[in-house]
Amino acid sequence: MKPKRVLIASFVLIIAGLFFMLNFEGNITGAAVGASTTALNPASSILFGFFLIWIAGILLIGGVEEKVVNIKKLKEREKQIREFTADHDYVATKAYIKAIEATGKKPRELKEKERLKVVEEIYEAKKDDYLSFLDLKGKGNYWGQQSLRTMYYQTSGTTPEDLGELAENLTSEGLAKSTKKSTANLIERLKGYMFSIKEKDIEALGKEFSKKLGISPGEVKTRENVIELYNLLAGQEELESKKKKYKK
Repeated sequence: MKPKRVLIASFVLIIAGLFFMLNFEGNITGAAVGASTTALNPASSILFGFFLIWIAGILLIGGVEEKVVNIKKLKEREKQIREFTADHDYVATKAYIKAIEATGKKPRELKEKERLKVVEEIYEAKKDDYLSFLDLKGKGNYWGQQSLRTMYYQTSGTTPEDLGELAENLTSEGLAKSTKKSTANLIERLKGYMFSIKEKDIEALGKEFSKKLGISPGEVKTRENVIELYNLLAGQEELESKKKKYKK
């Protein structure tokens, strides 16, 4: 729905445009500034009126749209996070295999320096995957790239100790443990972004939750309320889906 200010402005422009196109016999005077002008001639009046109506049409068709976050949009965001999670685990495993094979050795045969290089390549691949999800991969100059690298390590909760631990236990189990920790931290951050909503979104979501859960829309007042009710709805829908398996 268009903002009220856009609708009002469009309405005023249409009325003004019709006024000029119909060429009412009115004079535009400049008495307030000590000058006077004559009424627009018919041709100019029609063109100016058409111009005003055209502007009104632009506002109505292509004006700023107030996008409201609804339950459907939250589900879309959640789906994107799930897909990222699955892909991120795959990226880590693929990078692990590729880096090991590049050495021409088995993991247990690698020296400390070689192990650290393998770990670095794994985390570099994971970092690139996360930045690609954020549409940030390959952006920025040298300093920007270093900042993005730091941002990934901080967001994923990766410490030098984590890198050293994986280097010591460079096995599929060690990789799974390392990836589980970093992925969980990334998901937690992404879910924080998932529920990035404004006051108007909370109001709209309150009405939706009212219909689906039978609660009072007026009770949905904060972001925390939305998160709680969204998880409740998700659990309810999952339960209904499971019950269908046992219905005739």
